[in-house]
This record gives sequence, structure tokens and C-alpha cells, in this order.
Amino acid sequence: MDVVVTPGAVLEGSVSVPGDKSIAHRWLILAAAAAGRSRLVGLPPSLDVRSTAVCLAAITDKARPSLDVFARNASPGVERRGSTWNEDLRESFDLPLEVEGQGRPGLVPPAEALDCGNFAQKRTQAVNVRAVIEDILGHGNTPGTMLPGQLEHEAFLRSEKAGGLLFTDAEIAEFDKLAKEGRVRFSPKTLKPA
Repeated sequence: MDVVVTPGAVLEGSVSVPGDKSIAHRWLILAAAAAGRSRLVGLPPSLDVRSTAVCLAAITDKARPSLDVFARNASPGVERRGSTWNEDLRESFDLPLEVEGQGRPGLVPPAEALDCGNFAQKRTQAVNVRAVIEDILGHGNTPGTMLPGQLEHEAFLRSEKAGGLLFTDAEIAEFDKLAKEGRVRFSPKTLKPA
């Protein structure tokens, strides 16, 4: 069957497209770390973008006030809709966000581990970590399930027992290749086997 499509009438108008969340995270980070004022327009009021603003507010002095305002204004209704765009807040986020950064000197260490509240069921970071571990070790997981960091911890214990770092044959071969390229003296034969 052949279908003929004929051109339609001219379509005119404008469409406001929500800001991209991936880019919004980068905008916020760059604005907070930049020296001077940045003007951001169209940041999506999503939970994860709000959490990025909260984290940045915790490690910047000069940018903190405007990031705090963004985070507060992004909050209403976001929690009930998850991390997606909140259509109810579209107009307020078409307004520019002015972020005053101080460059690298303006970044300060956080007072404690950052907990930006972006966890399921409004858990704290500590409660969330515990829930994840209980889930990994709990119901229905196959025997031998690993915890995050378990491989690294076991490698540390093996290195500690051997009295130094342990490398695989593939890693040693790569070291040898790099040494030859850099014209550095290196002999795999001089390494002590574990």
C-alpha cells in the first residue's frame, strides 16, 4: 500500500524547552568555582540538580546565598515527583540565577561529610548506606554478593600480608612497556613474587 503525505500548513509559535539536567549540574559547578558572577537561566528544578546546589553551597562561601535560594525554591513539589522536571515551577526557573564565585580560593572544605538529602524515602546518608548494605546482603541475593569496596579491602589485606603492593602479570607488563617508552630502567625480573 502506498501512502502519500502532502505538506501541511505553516506552523508558527515558540516552545520553551526545560533545561537539561546533565548540563545544569555542570553549570552550577562551573559557576560556583568560577571567579566572578555567572548568570544561569533555565535550570531545571529537579531533585538531583537541587542536591548539587546544596552540596556546592556547603563548600563555597560567596556562592552559598544564591545556591541556598535555588535549593529552597526547587524543593516544593520536587520530592513527590522524583528527580524529573517539575512543570509547576517552570516559570520561576526561567528567571536567571546569579551565582557569585571566588575561584579556587572560594572553595572551602565541608564541615562534615556532605549529605544533600537525595536518598530514597527521605533517608539520611548513614541510614541509606545501611539500607543498601542490608539489601545487598539480604533477601534473595546470591551467595558471594560483594559489598562496595570489598575488592579493594581484600586487595589491601593481601598487600599488607605480602609487605608491599601486589601487581598482576598484566600490570607488570604494562609498567615494563611504559618504562621502555619513557626510557626508564625497569626490570620485571627484579620484582619479588608473592
